[in-house]
Amino acid sequence: MDDYLALLLFSGVGIVFALPVLLPPIRQWLRQEMERRITAVVIWSLTVLSLTFITFAWLAAQLQMYFLCNPYTDFANPGCSADDAAKFGFATPEEMETAITQELFRRAITPPPFRQDCYRDDPAFCEFVQPPASDDGDSSGSILIFWPAIVTGTLVWLWTRPKRKQ
Repeated sequence: MDDYLALLLFSGVGIVFALPVLLPPIRQWLRQEMERRITAVVIWSLTVLSLTFITFAWLAAQLQMYFLCNPYTDFANPGCSADDAAKFGFATPEEMETAITQELFRRAITPPPFRQDCYRDDPAFCEFVQPPASDDGDSSGSILIFWPAIVTGTLVWLWTRPKRKQ
């Protein structure tokens, strides 16, 4: 059920990004030449892929930071307190939360062959931020990130077809 809901959500994102093509001046201009149509599909799809990838990487980093710094999610972890911030050299817990989010976001947007274990020089901070290992092998989330771009490209292609001559 969750996969269908995610598919529906990602389809909605793709539809929203394809809507500007329905504006009459844009639609007429794209219908004039096949090269324009192909270029529009490629540019729209790559733009949507980039935006959704960056947005969901940032949301995932925020969510991981929330679970890492929330004392109510793990009783063994007291959260990001002022003592933790001082231990890692931050002035406030908010500054530490920002650093955690930035670290997790950098890890998420870097391709695996180029990804570093940590982007800060403090090994204790890197160990604190290290997410738990996952062995479930579920890659449906990584495949779903392409779905809005596919929906957008398909709709741009279909909505900019030349009118049929009768």
